[in-house]
Amino acid sequence: MAMSSPPSKPVRVALVSHSLGWGGLERVLLDLARGLDRARFEPVCVSLTDDQAMGGVFDEAGIERHVVVGRPVEVALRLRRWLRCQRIGLLHAHNFGRYFHGGPAALLAGIPSLYTEHSNLRPEERLLWRAQPAFSRLASVVIADAAGVREVLIAEHGLAPERVEVIYNGIDLAAYGVMPRAEARAALGLPAEARLLGTVARLVPIKHQALMLQALARIRHSTHLVIAGDGPLRGELESLAASLGLAGRVRFLGRRDDVPTVLAALDGFVLTSLSEGLPISVIEAMAAGLPVVATAVGGLAELVESDRTGLLVPSGDVEALAAALNRLDAETGAAWGQAGRAVAEARYSRQAMVEAYQAVYERCLTRAGTEGGGRGGRGTAVEG
Repeated sequence: MAMSSPPSKPVRVALVSHSLGWGGLERVLLDLARGLDRARFEPVCVSLTDDQAMGGVFDEAGIERHVVVGRPVEVALRLRRWLRCQRIGLLHAHNFGRYFHGGPAALLAGIPSLYTEHSNLRPEERLLWRAQPAFSRLASVVIADAAGVREVLIAEHGLAPERVEVIYNGIDLAAYGVMPRAEARAALGLPAEARLLGTVARLVPIKHQALMLQALARIRHSTHLVIAGDGPLRGELESLAASLGLAGRVRFLGRRDDVPTVLAALDGFVLTSLSEGLPISVIEAMAAGLPVVATAVGGLAELVESDRTGLLVPSGDVEALAAALNRLDAETGAAWGQAGRAVAEARYSRQAMVEAYQAVYERCLTRAGTEGGGRGGRGTAVEG
């Protein structure tokens, strides 16, 4: 049920994340905060670690941000104090690891709360897994960013089906598919005529970029690979590329804040993750009109339709990945990319995501009988 009229003051909504480091979740957070109707909701980002690599981007967008840090046993109490001091009316955590602290803090502060699961908990997080059903009962609602994530929350994590809803991630579609390919390649110093596949992701174990290097070594030599992103595995991946004889066919671009330009330079997009929710990078690739080859994990089966917008392969199967990459000829890739763009426009816009979250926020506040309000300072920190 929607509010009959906007509150006298916008409700201050705490968007709680692990960090504001460079990543897909943080880009979702940024787009959500940018898109909220400021007459109704005032976004306030709060990180539970000191990583603020994207902080300047949030500042430029006029989005208030804070840091609350401390030992695990202290974070919930510090967060509760911060919620009260900042006159927060609603807490929205991103991933259960953050709601583990945020849910009790919101309860103690007397405000409603919810969280979005962007990717299911991994086996090494089993302690959190066991706590998830009980803690999730504190939330007004739990959002999954893909139907596949929702299914795992219910079947494996024990959440009640009626408490879990799906809201797909969305992006600003207008930023993608604009720059001509030749111009993008020239700007990035990439070969003008080569067949270029690429990926945009953190260089961390769960993204498993080693698989795409191993697959590249098995396919025709005219194919090159562009890897945009940085992380602790960069040196290891560069060494692997050299050992596979790929040094002349692989370009590591490092972290980029011009993702639309990177995508505009490519002929196809590759993602080889071991686990995913609904990855922003694939939505961006589809918006850029690229065919996508990805591992069949998490919400990727909802994003990529085999033989229509790309191909899905079993996780960890290098031979299947190599075969799929070989299928991406110019004609097939163009048709799949065009179909992917149409899917992105129909389902994954920022406007659709924001409107869905605003409806959930209003429902949570109406149910709780509170509108919050008030204003706080910029960039404060609560530490021990």
